[in-house]
Amino acid sequence: MMNQPKTLSVCLHENLLLFFLLILYFMRFMGFLLQFRPHFLEVPSALLLALLFLRMQGASLRHLLAVALQFGLISLVVLPAFLLLHDQFFDSRAYHQPAIWLMGQGWNPLYQFSIAAFRPDHGIRAGLFIEHYAKSYWFLGSSFYAFFGRLEATKMVNFYCLWLVWASAYKTLKTMFPERSPLWWSAFALLLAANPVALSQLFSSYLDGCLGCLVSVFLMGLYRFWVTEKKQDLMTAVWVLPLLINIKFSGLLFAVVGCAVFLVTHGLSFRRLPFRPALPLGLMGVLSVFVLGFNPYVRNWMGWGHPFYPAVGWKQGQTVVSDQAPPEFLAKPALERFLLAQLGRPKLTNPFEREAAMPFSSVSFLPSVDARYGGFGPWFSGILLLSLAAVFWTRARTWLVFGVWIVLTAIAFPEAWWARYVPQIGLLPGVVVLGLMASGGKWRLFGGWLLSLIILVNAGMVLDSMVRDQARVSRDFKRNLQYQKNRPFGVSVDLESPFWRCSLAHIRELYGELPIIATPEKGFNHPLIPGCTLWFPGMQPYSDPQGEILTTWQAKHMYQHVLDSHEVVLQEDEAGLLVTSNSPGSWLAFSLDNLAPGRIRIFWEALDGHGVTVQAGFFWITPKAPTWGERSDQHTVRAEGLMVSEFNIRASKEELFDPLYRVRAFRFDPGRRKGRFVIHRIEFLREPVPGEGGLISGPP
Repeated sequence: MMNQPKTLSVCLHENLLLFFLLILYFMRFMGFLLQFRPHFLEVPSALLLALLFLRMQGASLRHLLAVALQFGLISLVVLPAFLLLHDQFFDSRAYHQPAIWLMGQGWNPLYQFSIAAFRPDHGIRAGLFIEHYAKSYWFLGSSFYAFFGRLEATKMVNFYCLWLVWASAYKTLKTMFPERSPLWWSAFALLLAANPVALSQLFSSYLDGCLGCLVSVFLMGLYRFWVTEKKQDLMTAVWVLPLLINIKFSGLLFAVVGCAVFLVTHGLSFRRLPFRPALPLGLMGVLSVFVLGFNPYVRNWMGWGHPFYPAVGWKQGQTVVSDQAPPEFLAKPALERFLLAQLGRPKLTNPFEREAAMPFSSVSFLPSVDARYGGFGPWFSGILLLSLAAVFWTRARTWLVFGVWIVLTAIAFPEAWWARYVPQIGLLPGVVVLGLMASGGKWRLFGGWLLSLIILVNAGMVLDSMVRDQARVSRDFKRNLQYQKNRPFGVSVDLESPFWRCSLAHIRELYGELPIIATPEKGFNHPLIPGCTLWFPGMQPYSDPQGEILTTWQAKHMYQHVLDSHEVVLQEDEAGLLVTSNSPGSWLAFSLDNLAPGRIRIFWEALDGHGVTVQAGFFWITPKAPTWGERSDQHTVRAEGLMVSEFNIRASKEELFDPLYRVRAFRFDPGRRKGRFVIHRIEFLREPVPGEGGLISGPP
């Protein structure tokens, strides 16, 4: 066979990556068991032990050297991207990165189940999830954090999992298509690895992309064993179980369902009881749940009556998605929810709402690690329909069985419409393509190549959108942080909370020491800088004893607090903040702090454009979901030669005024036409307009 040494080296990638991650996980588990903190030697030691294990299995020194060099060079090439693209996503900042940081600081989850046992004043609002959720990703992340000294570097786990899928797919294709070339195996392995969920979360600390990768490797190992009956293929599935079961609660569900479906299929196919595969799978499953997964599975069961607490059993009658989508959508049957989600996309104004989208009608992906609708990419609905049609055209039954395994593992999850909860679905179109390739025939081959191209374009749009958005946020983050460093009064943080200390450590590791001042009092917070979880001094606290104008923003103050914008160009001038609107749907959002029932006055004028109306909205990011307050203009008059628009600061729930609901955006919509506008100043007042009140009866 052509290029046999090169092919053998590539096939070793799967074992090296899998053993590296698995050994590193075992080492960190034993470190916690023996009460050792994460150490920088764990990562190189795990890599050396993985190479040694491969040597014991018969790999030659020449091939091991080639694989080790490839591993090192590729890691060095991609590492800068993970360091430069900052992880600004909500769950990452809320508990994924704080969990890794806490472990790096000495928190031992095997002996200190409660974070409060490590630090009583921890102040982490999402500490419940850190304590009770599965932890294999965080174990790996803490070792990477100790090695690199950078929280952003812990995202390299995502890359290694994605690389592992490619290597496993390469080995699977080499088994199923031995007559093909290494280039062909490499190209179609890329097709199987191009999972939209994994790509959208690649530069974040979210776990779902890694979960999808591990499920894919698990199923491919079982599939190879079903075809070849070789022990080493079965062991791929066995070795991946500890990581899969302990990365997330759904990992245990997918592992159990996957094993059950495989064992039934194996027994029916070979007409004998599947004792040979059942024994190692069962033993490793027991070890993964009751030993490696003692925290959380056993502890959750013993203390709270359910191994999946708090995802189940925390709030009676509610699930993790009860408030993540409209009730009328959640009330629909599971299949209808799945189809509607794929045939839709999130609204730009509210990602929790859905708008319909025809297949192949979108050419962009809304940058989100957590898209509730269209989460598999803008073209996935069309890909799904084409894949369904191709199923009736293919003759390769073995690939159809593989596709059925994927579907059954996804159906086991009750909320399969939400892409990140069933990331393995992203593997399905590639399996259909390979079924067409295996079926033979000129038109089937053409259909397979065409569908392959569409799948890769869809994945490319997802990756391109995420990278460009995170690059923009990272640039803003760096620029705004530099601006804060140059301010004379320093940076204000709550030094009593490890969550903020985690953020502060993140800032310091990127840009060095900052002048720090403690938050003067609990409840006095400051506007957020985009992409940063530190509070910075800005607006004065609401303490005006006269109850009238509390704070006035001039041009520089407004520019400083710009949170986000759409199709506008901003420029400071003598009159105020000049806004050039390049689109009828343009808008401008400012970050606020200490929201309370009151009023906002906007003094503005239109330099060109007629029939302009102004709208504004108040937007809270809460632990549950983004929530809108009032979204329409209350009163507009002309005074001082300017237009004066006045709005009540209102909300649907009183707790939205809690200072701990950190990000509040005031959105200013200058109208439905292109043109130029000047915002001269913005005034904040204490009391709402009489008779209006600070609360509204329900969401608008």
